Amino acid sequence: MKTSLYNENCGYVQSANALFHFMGQAKFLTDAIDRKGLVPRYCEENISYLDVNNSNGKVDKICVLQKCFCDIPLHKITEKFQCKIIEDEYKELSEIEKEEIQNYNTHTAFYGEYAITFSKQWCERHNLQPVHYLNIDSDFTHEFTAFLKYALNSKDLSDELYEDILIRMSFVKPLKGEMVRQLKTGKKVHFTKIFHDEQEWRYVPYIQELHKMNLERVIVKSNIAELKNRINCNLENLRYKNIWLKFEYEDIKYLIVPNAAERIELINHIIQLPKEGFSDNSSIEMQKSILVSKILALDEIRGDW
Repeated sequence: MKTSLYNENCGYVQSANALFHFMGQAKFLTDAIDRKGLVPRYCEENISYLDVNNSNGKVDKICVLQKCFCDIPLHKITEKFQCKIIEDEYKELSEIEKEEIQNYNTHTAFYGEYAITFSKQWCERHNLQPVHYLNIDSDFTHEFTAFLKYALNSKDLSDELYEDILIRMSFVKPLKGEMVRQLKTGKKVHFTKIFHDEQEWRYVPYIQELHKMNLERVIVKSNIAELKNRINCNLENLRYKNIWLKFEYEDIKYLIVPNAAERIELINHIIQLPKEGFSDNSSIEMQKSILVSKILALDEIRGDW
């Protein structure tokens, strides 16, 4: 039997003991609860800072099949952070839009006010990995870029080395960079943001399962990346369930909703869950009650934590 190097009772001190996956709609949360699984999706990542080229020219963006979590203590989830909008775009905003930017720079404002949370120990056992943040001015990043350029332009690149590059690309991100945010008015603006503050962890499906389903861990070809939304919808099909991040209800540490009214909606949804989803048919009501007890309202977190 393999001996674990980790003490399950040893908690984290400077970071959270749970990882949070935030989402923008109640349906995303209830869908995850219903299927007892989070569906990974191809998400666009800007890698222009690496200055990588292939036979088709410079590669500015890739799509990584992933599900993202943040390692932020709960009382800091709603804290405001510095976020600078590109000056030319800021001049074109209305006063209401400027006020939104000034007052709603929080993690939940960017990524959604609904969340599912698991203990960090559970995440460690289920293939989650912290992102490696790159300082674009460091020698490490320069050497990494040089290696990528050499490998991707090599005529005899082995399958093993290619897979190694893809897994490394799946877990890198710049310390700081630019991202797009859609305001309540529908207008999209570009921000500069310190990504390291998110303390991101990622779930990327096992390569063996991806090969069985003819899926790539990373999409580099731009014509395929344009179809990522259609591909992502297909991944919700049960035939892809082996690449989902699957869980049992007892694995959930917290469920987060925006307010008390949304909490009532989620309670009603949990009450109606079919008994087949629970592990012990003799205590289904108790298990549902325990699951309900894990629901937190973001409004209360803002005021009390």
